[in-house]
Amino acid sequence: MAALSFHYMQAGCWQDAPSNKLNIACVGIGGMGAANLQACKSENIAALCDVDSEYSAKIFARYPEAKVYKDYASCSKGKGH
Repeated sequence: MAALSFHYMQAGCWQDAPSNKLNIACVGIGGMGAANLQACKSENIAALCDVDSEYSAKIFARYPEAKVYKDYASCSKGKGH
């Protein structure tokens, strides 16, 4: 026996749900990393990681809600500053 179900949802009702965005952590945001990050700007940028915090300061400033990390080890453990 098989069952089939149709759910009717009003167009656009799910467009703004937080679950519609990816949570992204970007490691290495200088040069090409910055370009890749720009391509993902519509997603939720959750964490940024780069060893050169001086060079990356502009990128960090663009995403004030992202957690900032100086090295991958602390980023992977979720221990930011």
